[in-house]
Amino acid sequence: MYSATRFLSRALISLSSNQSKSIRYCATSTQLGTVDFETVKNGLEKKSLTYIDVRNKSELDKEGSIVGSVNIPLPDVVEAFAMNPQDFHEKYGISLPEKNADNIVLGCLYAIRSNKAGLYLQSVGYNAIRIYSGGFNEWKTLGGPICKA
Repeated sequence: MYSATRFLSRALISLSSNQSKSIRYCATSTQLGTVDFETVKNGLEKKSLTYIDVRNKSELDKEGSIVGSVNIPLPDVVEAFAMNPQDFHEKYGISLPEKNADNIVLGCLYAIRSNKAGLYLQSVGYNAIRIYSGGFNEWKTLGGPICKA
C-alpha cells in the first residue's frame, strides 16, 4: 500500500490542451472540496462566488453557459492564472482571484476537467478551490439558469 501511495503521489499528470501547451502538476495535492447545485445557485444569485467554467467555447456555444459564470477553457488555465491582474481582468471581465480566495468554484460538463484544473490551481497556491460535482449536465437537468450566446 505504501509503495502504491508513494508512486501515485510522485506521478506527474499531464493534460494535453494542444501540442504546444500542457498542464503538469504533482499529484501530492490535498483533495479538492466539492459543492452541490444549491450552493452554486445561491452563490451565483448572491454574487458571493466566482464560478469558472473550464469547458471549451464550442461547448458553450452549443449548450449554453451557467448564468453568472466565467469561461476559462481548460487549455487556457495555466496561461490565464499566470497573467497580471490587469490583463486577466481585460480578458475575462473579472478580477484575478487571490490565492487565498475561498469562493472559487470550477465546473465543466461532468467535473472531470474542472477537477484537473483545480488540482493545477491548487499546485500553484490556490488552496480553497472547490468543484461543482454535478457539472453542467446536472445544472441543466435541475433547471439552473442558462444563457446562450
